[in-house]
Amino acid sequence: RSPEVEFYSRFCRVLAGLGIARKPQQTPAEFAADLAGRHAAFADAPGLVDSYYEVAFGGRRLSPERNRLIEGFLNRLRNLSATQLVKAETQ
Repeated sequence: RSPEVEFYSRFCRVLAGLGIARKPQQTPAEFAADLAGRHAAFADAPGLVDSYYEVAFGGRRLSPERNRLIEGFLNRLRNLSATQLVKAETQ
């Protein structure tokens, strides 16, 4: 992966650490929409994937503001635990 889209790889690694993986038949956008629908903590996942598509396939660069938003989202996800996610989903 190119350094420009490394943020998407980190997103996938954080999710893997929470025991969450994309199904083989899901596109990244479908996966992100599913996540956002399941838990409020993932509300920014579709925007991250949109940015990934823009950078990976549209030849664009992330603005400093967009990069800051993505990094903040990834940091919030790193601070989640799988237990927190399960508790929130069962409430």
